[in-house]
Amino acid sequence: TDAPPEEGSALDAAPAAGRLSVSAAGPREIRYAVPGAAAARVDLQVVDLAGRIAFERASAPASGLLDLSGLPSGSYVLRLRSGASLWTGLAALR
Repeated sequence: TDAPPEEGSALDAAPAAGRLSVSAAGPREIRYAVPGAAAARVDLQVVDLAGRIAFERASAPASGLLDLSGLPSGSYVLRLRSGASLWTGLAALR
């Protein structure tokens, strides 16, 4: 049986208006931007496809460049959260 999600999990957040912009800036770098001026700071997570948090940063800028050179090649979900708003995007590391 599956346990219920923990308090404060991503399932508690509502999808935010606008689309998160995610693009490759290099083989191991991801450029991201929250649409408009929706949030100044966000809690950021990079999650592998098995659901494990591979990288996280609290109070990150709402747009920026992530160096993920410590992670193996593969596909990842980028999750940014500010209050009740949640943005997600996909990224691939080569």
